[in-house]
Amino acid sequence: MEEYRGAVGPVIEAATRDAQQSLSPAISVLRDIMTDPKENSNARIAAARSMLEYGLRLTEFNDILRELQSIQGDL
Repeated sequence: MEEYRGAVGPVIEAATRDAQQSLSPAISVLRDIMTDPKENSNARIAAARSMLEYGLRLTEFNDILRELQSIQGDL
């Protein structure tokens, strides 16, 4: 199991970094679609839903991270 983690860990970390670097451009594209009155209404709705979903997930993640940091500080 340790060898597996050693082999897979760096791949997962690299994929995570790539995904994180794509967040800002992806959000910008969604925002552009969402706010473009010339865009198809279905595309605007889908973009708005995505923005809400990802915004809520990031907020939840940050809340959990702060809570964990708080708990760690108490130890």
